Amino acid sequence: MPFRTLRLSPGVNLESSQTLNQTQLFSSNLIRYYGGLVEKLGGWLQLTTDLFVGTCRGLHGWADIIGNPYLAVGTEQRLEVLDEGSLYDITPVTETTNPAVNFSTVINTPTVTVVDASYSPNAGDWLNLATQISIGGIVLFGFYQVQTVVNVTTYTIAATSNATTTVNNGVLSPLTRPRTPQPTLPLPSIITA
Repeated sequence: MPFRTLRLSPGVNLESSQTLNQTQLFSSNLIRYYGGLVEKLGGWLQLTTDLFVGTCRGLHGWADIIGNPYLAVGTEQRLEVLDEGSLYDITPVTETTNPAVNFSTVINTPTVTVVDASYSPNAGDWLNLATQISIGGIVLFGFYQVQTVVNVTTYTIAATSNATTTVNNGVLSPLTRPRTPQPTLPLPSIITA
């Protein structure tokens, strides 16, 4: 019986029928072409155990001039960069204020009502409390999503734990602890030859 060399053309062709498509694949699963030959696709590797906030809408990978890899993760809520297995929030800041703010809590609920005359967010916006604040048995610090907007100067956020006391229009009392500085990440470089 004579042998005949079968040479497959790279790619998957869905335009032709399976009968007419004699030198290309009609369907595939977890393969790739390398050097004109079909190979199995390599395995999957989890880059980090950190969770990003929101639903991923886009990814962009790059390396700096000395070869350090980075991966930007864009969601509808934040822009984060994966660097050496850790996610860092690099969402552009829309506003920075340091007003006299009133906080209110209700016992046994995580809801904190914030009265801030200098900021009128929309529901779903994020705010970053850069100073630790103790109110109603809760310590607020870091990122919080605006849950509801009561009026132009009043909105609510959800703390990570329930309040132990009810406080009405309490003025913030910041705790004094040093903040850990965030590393500075390089932006993507474009090199033209």
